[in-house]
Amino acid sequence: MKLLQWACIAILVITGQGRLFAQADSIEVFIIESFVSPENPGVLQLTFNTSIPCKSKVLIADKYLIAVSDTITDTHKKDIDITKYRFDSTNSTFKAILTDSAGKTNESDIFEINLPVADQGQPVESKNASWTSCFVGGITYLIPNITLNLASENGKLNDFWGFSKEFPLLCHFQGGYNFPKSFISAEYSYVVKFEHKNYMRLGYKFLYETNFGEYVVIGLNGFTNFKGSNGVSPEISWGIIPVRDVFTLYIRYRYNTDFRTPRTEFSEISVGLYSWFFSAHL
Repeated sequence: MKLLQWACIAILVITGQGRLFAQADSIEVFIIESFVSPENPGVLQLTFNTSIPCKSKVLIADKYLIAVSDTITDTHKKDIDITKYRFDSTNSTFKAILTDSAGKTNESDIFEINLPVADQGQPVESKNASWTSCFVGGITYLIPNITLNLASENGKLNDFWGFSKEFPLLCHFQGGYNFPKSFISAEYSYVVKFEHKNYMRLGYKFLYETNFGEYVVIGLNGFTNFKGSNGVSPEISWGIIPVRDVFTLYIRYRYNTDFRTPRTEFSEISVGLYSWFFSAHL
């Protein structure tokens, strides 16, 4: 229990220090994609959404101002030919310059981008940096969640620690938001010292974006332990803060009950990182 208490304290401290997300003074920016693909190394593919409709430009490397959306919109997309510009290294930055319908201009926070181009503006072999970024991102994606499972036995509440990893399979996006409206996910859990340690879940979940934190997810899972215990597990989770525009730190509560007589019932509290980056989109 002490470990969970310290985790909650750390979450509150991080939340109090501010959101690690790109945000303008009054217009919020949601990055969808900003990358240079190996298949087309001379083009920066940039897509982002804004909390209100506006016009947009981007300032790359503090010296190249490029128009993205000349009309008022909340969805901004542009393929930028970066071979026209000079960069000192393959690591650069950009920020969005936003103008709302009233003519007020706001600037977003600064984003980092990898640009595989040389100082002369020509593509160069920069595969190591790309592979390193993919490797680090993949390792982060595979980090399991820490779970605390609470079960009652003989009138006594016992706690069991474990690990789980959830993989979103199919997501439904609507209206140009940074998060899906709903999604289907599969999850594997391992609970240390449980009689049956392995659980597999398949769930359908709805996401609601919030002003406090990032979002709230409400969902229902079906589960099995492969040894006769099959049941359902309703859950609710809170996405607290974004991390590097791809992952979200979240905390979740889930109640598990099976269909056997007598029933096996236990609660689960988990903390971890979540991302829909590798899921299929509708």
